[in-house]
Amino acid sequence: MDKQVSPALKEAAEQLGTLGFEVETRVGQSRNMMGLRVMMEEGNPFVYEVCLDGYLAAPSEAPVEGEPEVRQRFYRAEVYLHDGSQEYDLMGFTREQIVRDVLDQFESQRQLLGRVYS
Repeated sequence: MDKQVSPALKEAAEQLGTLGFEVETRVGQSRNMMGLRVMMEEGNPFVYEVCLDGYLAAPSEAPVEGEPEVRQRFYRAEVYLHDGSQEYDLMGFTREQIVRDVLDQFESQRQLLGRVYS
């Protein structure tokens, strides 16, 4: 989150700002959730958030009687937009890939709003 997501969100916010959009970032306030919001004239704001969600993995083998069950925790840097989870994980993405994802999601929402309001 600190090495890839945070710098990528800041870069995406800068790029959107240079295009004239008002961008509010939520970076550095929490290590578990960060994102940005762009106010849209057409309606709901564009929201892109990344949440570090932790899950317990299923045990890899049956527990031995008398010993505690060992379960590993794994994490997903899951993307959420205004309408909820997008069901994909940014773990392993480069900074450039994350910036591109933000800009692609933003453009998708703009195109959708353009069709609705035209």
